[in-house]
Amino acid sequence: MEDVKRNIDIWPDTVSVLPLVVGILLAILAWYLWRRQWRFLRDSIKTTGQLIGYESREDRDSDSGYTEVYVPIIRYTALDGSTREFVDAMSSGKKRYAPGDPVRIRYLRQEHQASVDSFFALYGAQLICTLLAWALSSQASYPTRSGDVLLAILRITNVRACGRL
Repeated sequence: MEDVKRNIDIWPDTVSVLPLVVGILLAILAWYLWRRQWRFLRDSIKTTGQLIGYESREDRDSDSGYTEVYVPIIRYTALDGSTREFVDAMSSGKKRYAPGDPVRIRYLRQEHQASVDSFFALYGAQLICTLLAWALSSQASYPTRSGDVLLAILRITNVRACGRL
């Protein structure tokens, strides 16, 4: 009986440390993502591409099983005159652009890495990881209030945005 009581007494301490550890790991991941994105923004070239179509994918949805999402396929001309295409990393439940629409993009000259030049496409994963790291780390000190904050962040971001990681 003493062993059970001792294990029960240790449990709250373990539960309060776990969010802190996960928060620290997420903070390290967020730092890495911010640093990688900063390098991309520093070295990338802005241009305008053209939407040539969409790739349709099935995404697992917690409510209805599977839902169809669309990923834009964009064509652009690089500085060297070559025509390149890329499939954007961000998917959406609706088609954001019409085929033929101009789309602002950024790309790296040497590599075939490109991204739509929008706030969420460039900073979404970093912000989500940073907010989750903050919420989980603060939950170790203030379990009730930051737990509510964590749930609010998860609802706002719909967690699917972390698919870009």
